[in-house]
Amino acid sequence: MMKLLQTIFLYALLITSAVLLAPFSNGGSLMGQNTPGTVTFTVKTITDNGNYAPRHVLAIWVEYEGEFVKTRKAMANQRKQYLYTWRAASNYNVVDAITGATLTSHQTHTVSWDCTDLEGEVVTDGHYVVKVEFTEKHAQGPLMTVEFTKGTEAVTINPPDEDHFINMELIYTPEEVATADFSANVTEVCPDGQVIFTDNSVGATSWAWDFGEGANPATANTQGPHNVGYESAGGKTVSLTINGDITQTLTDYITVYPLPLAGFTFWQNSFVVDFTNTSSNAVSYLWDFGDGETGTEENPTHVYGQDGTYEVSLTATSEMCGDDVHMETIVINTVGVSETGFAENMEVYPNPSNGNIYLSLQQEVKNVSVKVFNMQGKMLLNRFFSNLKAGPTKIGGLTNLQPGVYFMEVWNGQYHFREKLLIK
Repeated sequence: MMKLLQTIFLYALLITSAVLLAPFSNGGSLMGQNTPGTVTFTVKTITDNGNYAPRHVLAIWVEYEGEFVKTRKAMANQRKQYLYTWRAASNYNVVDAITGATLTSHQTHTVSWDCTDLEGEVVTDGHYVVKVEFTEKHAQGPLMTVEFTKGTEAVTINPPDEDHFINMELIYTPEEVATADFSANVTEVCPDGQVIFTDNSVGATSWAWDFGEGANPATANTQGPHNVGYESAGGKTVSLTINGDITQTLTDYITVYPLPLAGFTFWQNSFVVDFTNTSSNAVSYLWDFGDGETGTEENPTHVYGQDGTYEVSLTATSEMCGDDVHMETIVINTVGVSETGFAENMEVYPNPSNGNIYLSLQQEVKNVSVKVFNMQGKMLLNRFFSNLKAGPTKIGGLTNLQPGVYFMEVWNGQYHFREKLLIK
């Protein structure tokens, strides 16, 4: 009767262990990130003073979340049925394991595991257990477990000695997975600048670089670092392929800013000049009008105080890439030979003044236009006199002007007279 009950019990254990093993037969329950690696485990066993001869039946195996993964060593050709824990977990499965006869003495055991399942597939990352069991008698013998986490980080564990297990060490070494990666010393540059690309890949044995549109050099097939310049502005997409098929691509990784280009045109009306800025890729401007005056407007109007030749320059400054200068020559010539006598016939006084200004003539002049401009060329006064008699005539409408420099122009349809006014 006792033998019958033992037989039924053992049969139930075999069925149970087969059911527990089934999910791992195709790797179905080992899901997630699968990092290749190697586990090396060392342990020395100490006798339990059993009565076997030979006296050492041993198994070492790996489990994941309570499920059998793989046997690594089974020295148990005789009496292996008494390794109750291993038998229930593995159903005697010894695929890829070290196997042999029952040992005659206790000793140091070293096993390795390549982190694969029974089908040879790399198992999922997670928490694993290495178990060691031995027996020296017809009963459950000593059992020891060491837990570790399989992932991308290396693990070394040295458990403290126990009564029957000493000198234990578990080393998990993840395999280096090839990964393409690179960086640049700068990501914003001008067309005359240089970018240094550095390879940060893991496990690379070959390199194929593409530095993007307008790059010089455009490609490279060595590790680097590589010094690269760009001939055109815009966003540059850079890629690195290692080992033939592992690629990292960074879209618009490098921004190449354009160089500034200064330029302007002008329209001249007597001593008033309108400037039109035609610069590109600039964020600020500095004008030098050649008469000691400067300005920062984008499209200024400038009034020249006297005839002459002026070298006008425009400096256009970009956000990132310096500046550029454009120059033009402007000739102001409003007084002809006949106008000299016209000018000598007139006098403006007082100058400087508070705005109460008189225009004094030596002789009568008909159909006269009197205009006053500020330094930006804006007309502030426009009066017409059909007949200016000899002597002083008050030019009204100027007492509300702010202190500064202004220009008066007198025009009779044929001749000009121009005078600088100082309002205090």
